[in-house]
Amino acid sequence: MHVKSLDDSLRAPSFPSRSSRNQLRHRLSVSFDTLEIRDYERILGDNPSCSRGPSITFGWRYAETSVLPVDDYECGRLPRRRSYQMVMPQPIREEMLLNSGHTR
Repeated sequence: MHVKSLDDSLRAPSFPSRSSRNQLRHRLSVSFDTLEIRDYERILGDNPSCSRGPSITFGWRYAETSVLPVDDYECGRLPRRRSYQMVMPQPIREEMLLNSGHTR
């Protein structure tokens, strides 16, 4: 907003006009075309919040499994999980690490 005086400033609308908002929204929009899915290695971690057994974390190495349009991914993906559904029990973590070459 550009005004010449204090009076002009006080009389000016505090919000941009509808056309100005639409122009601004158009300029500031973000869109995505494709989605790249990577399968990262799982390695022994050091997370102190893991109260029993070893923690698992992602390593740096990955395999690119697929590239697909975002809309295709959204149409076919499973429902989002709640945080408690993502907790991995100790025996499963241990088995994963043993299967990847770690020893007890």
